[in-house]
Amino acid sequence: MSDRRFFELSTTWPPLRNKSDEEVAEIGIRLGYNILTRVADFEQGTNRDFFRASATTLALWFVENAWRLRYETLHDPRYPSVDWRLSHDMTSVGAGLLWPPAMIYGSGERVIFAPSVGPRSNVGAQQFLEVLPGSVIGRDFDDELERFFSKVIDHHGNRASGEELKARVARWRDERADPDFAGWRRLEAALGYNIDSAPENLLEHLIELESLVGESGIEEAAASSPGAQSASTLSTAIEATQSSPLQLDFAVIEGVNIDASASNSHPWQLAEAAAANVRQKLGLRSTPLLNQDFAQILNVNWQTIKDARAIAADLPYAARLMGKGELNKVALQTTHQKDRRFELARMLGDAIWSGDAKFGLVSRAKTDRQKFQRAFAQSLLCPYDALKDSIDMSAPSDVQIAGAAQKFHVRESVITSLLAYKGVLQFENLEQRLEAA
Repeated sequence: MSDRRFFELSTTWPPLRNKSDEEVAEIGIRLGYNILTRVADFEQGTNRDFFRASATTLALWFVENAWRLRYETLHDPRYPSVDWRLSHDMTSVGAGLLWPPAMIYGSGERVIFAPSVGPRSNVGAQQFLEVLPGSVIGRDFDDELERFFSKVIDHHGNRASGEELKARVARWRDERADPDFAGWRRLEAALGYNIDSAPENLLEHLIELESLVGESGIEEAAASSPGAQSASTLSTAIEATQSSPLQLDFAVIEGVNIDASASNSHPWQLAEAAAANVRQKLGLRSTPLLNQDFAQILNVNWQTIKDARAIAADLPYAARLMGKGELNKVALQTTHQKDRRFELARMLGDAIWSGDAKFGLVSRAKTDRQKFQRAFAQSLLCPYDALKDSIDMSAPSDVQIAGAAQKFHVRESVITSLLAYKGVLQFENLEQRLEAA
């Protein structure tokens, strides 16, 4: 792999030994210095950075699932559905060969590569080494697919074996070149549907709501509540937010900006910097953000926040809707004070991430926007530097973590997440590792 593009799908065809080997290529996938296709060959006693399989079969899988790979996020890293895995897990490519145990999915402007869920497979004396989580900018992912498709098509020349691939790639290119068609495909994929499988009235209903929530609001709603109920859920959330009596002032974040699309930083790193900026503006330094002080920042009394009804409790996400100036109406989900503080902090984070977007939602989705919110709330309520006074960073104990959580009025999981991001603690599971990806 001599070309130093950050993301590379390398394909070479070794000299033919017999006619049956015509389709077999040596395929490698690299993200920076992270090789996703490193194979241990126990029989030969060597490792190599590629696997052997049909490049045509892989190309057909990529082009068939390209929209979902790029725009559909991971919904449950513990138990991905069969349908989701068929479109995102490379072990589902098929043909009974050794395929990389890697999942590929969208997270907004990036595409994430992650280890497959479930037992690791092996064929004979060969086995893939561990796949580490990584990411690539979405446009670079698309560009590399273009190169890969062209290379495989060129290899076939005018042979009939490449005609199906050539036709599918041509269709994908035509759809990408048409802004309206591409927008339809993106939304279809974000909702979890294959090409031409989404109910037309569902997509039309969501597009009608775009005037109220913007394109980014539609995309986030689709990712946060995919499937046939997505439009009705969003309509209900909009109505709940419009009717909410709780109105908060977000002026505190004015002037706090990020450029997620131009940065190589992970969402949690951008969030940490943004939270530090806000705390500096407030003169908080490393002190806890008390309830009444938090409420004062939002230009409301804490009792008002405490008494506010959780009108989004039965919805899959909370929401905010910008009104006049910096005022936002909010529909909350949580009731416990610690959770409500975290939810409100996430809404501030969402307003920073989305800039001028007038609508935002707070969900469990795995998009970069939601990751940023969660990390921003952690660092706003409990900055990492402040933990050094409460926790022995060389050997943090459960008692110290519980004490820090009580001091900063957050859940203990907030403390452990911060410590894991900084390498003080290990991530406990794949979901936590992917949150930091």
